[in-house]
Amino acid sequence: RGSNPHQEATAWITLAGIASSAGRLKEAEQRCDHAKNLLRPSSEGSSDVALLEASLNNTRGVVLTSAGRYADAQAALDAALRVRKRKLGANDAAVARVLTNLGNLARAQGDYAKALERHEQAQRIDETALGKQHPGIARHLHNRGRASLLMGQPGRAQALYEQALTLERKAFGEKHPAVTRTLNSLGLLFAATDKLEQAEKYYREAIASSAGFDGLEGALARYNLGLLLLRRDQPKAALVELEAAALVVEKNLGTSHRQAVALQLAQGQALLAQGKRDSAEFVLRRALKVARSLEVPDAALQKELEDALASTSKKALPTPVVQRKAASAPSAKAPAPSAPAVSAAGSYMSGPAFQ
Repeated sequence: RGSNPHQEATAWITLAGIASSAGRLKEAEQRCDHAKNLLRPSSEGSSDVALLEASLNNTRGVVLTSAGRYADAQAALDAALRVRKRKLGANDAAVARVLTNLGNLARAQGDYAKALERHEQAQRIDETALGKQHPGIARHLHNRGRASLLMGQPGRAQALYEQALTLERKAFGEKHPAVTRTLNSLGLLFAATDKLEQAEKYYREAIASSAGFDGLEGALARYNLGLLLLRRDQPKAALVELEAAALVVEKNLGTSHRQAVALQLAQGQALLAQGKRDSAEFVLRRALKVARSLEVPDAALQKELEDALASTSKKALPTPVVQRKAASAPSAKAPAPSAPAVSAAGSYMSGPAFQ
């Protein structure tokens, strides 16, 4: 208390980004509101205030995208983009950050061509400022790769991921969260195109690259490896990976996060595939209870949990888990028939650019 209101507003915007990354979207919105209230009494039309409001709108746009409120997210991000272009110029790094978030918003809505265009625009700006070999360019390559895969262009996606990986390895070495993330995405690509041996290789490389840091990147690689092992009828080995992933996810995000629920679904399916019906029922009932209280409802996830739970009372063993397609929100457009399926939502690190 007693500090400069602009400094306080900046702190609240930062805290909103942290809450959003952890999936606490209502809390993130409340923190954005705190920042907005601090700006109101001190607004004087200055450039500093306008740019701070743009930072607020950029962060609010990320939060609203995660909440599935796409029209509101679009309005917030468009407002941030207009101000930053006017005050800083069209080629400023802050403009690139908004373009990245607009690309993520377009992808969440299923408009992969627009997502690709936005990520390309952001990359060009940062390349001008940082150079093409800067490790910060890898984020844009990664985002373009994901959009390309969702457009049914796995060859193009692979090339972009590999470019990103080269930059990251050169800058950070083998053991770094960015390297883990890109290796995981290469695994997802090969899993989506039914090249399961190559997918497993990249998942295991991703896990190895995460040794020494207890981050979500390695846990998501373990989750994807667990799903892959279920596809390959190896439920016992899958359960080992899924349980290890769950420990990290629950530590970092809590037990009420969507990714924690998705992990429990996969664990329940692995237990069912081993004939452990009572254990599976316990895990699935607990997961379904949490799924029904998620901040952002996920009807598809609830349905899968209900179906898996129903199968615990049947005599015949269920078919092992079918790989789940990515869906940033229930309303996202389905990929074109020629596009490969992509693994579960949450198995990528989305990489929003806060502030």
